[in-house]
Amino acid sequence: MSKKNIKMIALDMDGTLLNDAGSVPQANVQALGQALAKGIKIILVSARPACAMLPYYQQLHLADMPMAALCGAYIVHHGMAIQEKTIPAVVCGKILSLFDMERDYIKAYGKNSLYVNRITDETIKYAENFNVPYKKVDFLAASPDKICRIYIPGILQKQAKLAAIQAVGMNHANLLESGIEIMPEGINKGSAVEFLCKRYGFSAENVMAAGNEGSDVSMVSAAGVGVAVGNAIASLQKIADVVVASNNEAGVAEAVQRYCL
Repeated sequence: MSKKNIKMIALDMDGTLLNDAGSVPQANVQALGQALAKGIKIILVSARPACAMLPYYQQLHLADMPMAALCGAYIVHHGMAIQEKTIPAVVCGKILSLFDMERDYIKAYGKNSLYVNRITDETIKYAENFNVPYKKVDFLAASPDKICRIYIPGILQKQAKLAAIQAVGMNHANLLESGIEIMPEGINKGSAVEFLCKRYGFSAENVMAAGNEGSDVSMVSAAGVGVAVGNAIASLQKIADVVVASNNEAGVAEAVQRYCL
């Protein structure tokens, strides 16, 4: 594949832009800096809440760029929300009633907050690492308002649970390698990129998108250049236009150099 007229780079963070230590390889920093200097827009599209993305925006000098948090449910630009989609509280209640609150671990995200059914070591570590405030809640008594994303890791019999969720009319649930993700209607990473393309007057052909997980399929498959890093799941590598080096080997830098500079 030859160089394209890329005007926007959309990047997943964990497992793609970031290495396994949670930092941005220097080669990625340099390549993205060159892309910025060329006038290419760089958008981070992550399942993280916005506050957990901000340090990387600062490191990469992306203050003038939109931030697509929570897989695009919350998109913020210059401190202002330009898109905010939530799962209605009544729908949250119906979905979460399908889970065992004693056994399952529920993570529900507001735009800059985390709600859980129980506090674990993972909760505390996540909150400390990403500077995300958290709160234990009784989801069955009253689901919090303005939930943008629900994630249930480590679910047994994921396919059966996904079918049960869809049976209550929730068709925006995704089966991930690590669990189940539930999003507001019509929201995924691909729709976030489409929203930003319309905002800037770009076509999908002007986008290079890179990812590693099932939640990245929508944006990688829709982009003019769809990139899977070498550590990506097999299904993503299969639909990508190109597979580059892994996240630990600065695969993002390889893709930027090859198709954008």
